[in-house]
Order: sequence, then C-alpha cells, then structure tokens
Amino acid sequence: MLSPSLGEKALQIKQSQNQLAESMAPRAVKMFSKRALSQLVKSFNALAPVFGLMETYPDFTADAKTLPNDFVRYLIMVGQATREAASQEIIEPELVVSLEGIKDDNGLLRLSSQLDILRRDQGFKAFLNEAPDYEPVAPEEEPEAEDEGEPADVAEDEDELMSLLMNRETNAAKASM
Repeated sequence: MLSPSLGEKALQIKQSQNQLAESMAPRAVKMFSKRALSQLVKSFNALAPVFGLMETYPDFTADAKTLPNDFVRYLIMVGQATREAASQEIIEPELVVSLEGIKDDNGLLRLSSQLDILRRDQGFKAFLNEAPDYEPVAPEEEPEAEDEGEPADVAEDEDELMSLLMNRETNAAKASM
C-alpha cells in the first residue's frame, strides 16, 4: 500500500495528467459528430496494437463537444511517439499527430487518416519496436519516497509529462498481456 505522501503525490500526478489532457483536448466549434468520433476511435483501435495496447477504446454513442481525457491521453502518447519518429526522420513531419487546431469533424477525420497511415508505416512500426522496454514497477515494489523532494516520476514540463504518460500507457499495456 502506498504511504500517505506517496498516495498524495500519485494523486497530484494523476490530476496533472488530467489537467494536461483536458487542456490539450480538441474542442468543437459546434459539436463533433458521432460518425467522425467513431472513425477516429476505429483508426486509433487499429493502431493501438502497434503500441502494445490490446484493449480497444469504446465507440462514441453520441455527438460530443470535446474528447474524453482518457482518450486524449492515448492520442498524446501517439503524438509523442510521432514527434520522436519525425525528429529521427523516420516519418514525414506531416504525420506528426497534434491535437492543436482540431475544431470540427474535418480535423477529426484528418487525424483519423494520420493514424491509418501510421498503422501501415513499416518504419514507424520498427521505430516503436526498437524503443527501450520499460519494466512496470508493481505497487508493492515502489521505493518509499521521503517527505522532502519530489518523486522521480514527477514531470517538470509538458514534453516530459507526455513522455511519462506514453511510458505509463505502454507499461500498462505490456503488464496486461
């Protein structure tokens, strides 16, 4: 069981992740249609196994003004991976996933197309396979943190937090296999 200070710090990290996801979530000018949302989920679910994620994200059942935080975190993970791949010239810069500027169904459909292309890109798949494996740490194995100082996994900035999110999502997926 986590000590009170570790529990509080874990809660702070989770709240930071939710705030980041919420701040980065696309917001529709009107509403995102169920059709466009479902296409995005279909494209993401097809790409998810490339990241080691075996669970699928559920389809949307209605129009929405914004994307849920948990889905945004998955898209942030993909965005971080595509930025790293593009920086190493493995994929073209136009394939870098970004949630900025998505305000309507056309933006969601463009994002869906990017995910579909990435799913078929052999270079991107190889890049993800060569990424270092991170062993998940079971809760009972976590080191006790002292009250002073920050835990080792507290992100200092947005890029570091996105990287941390990506690693956690990948670790969670690998642990569930």
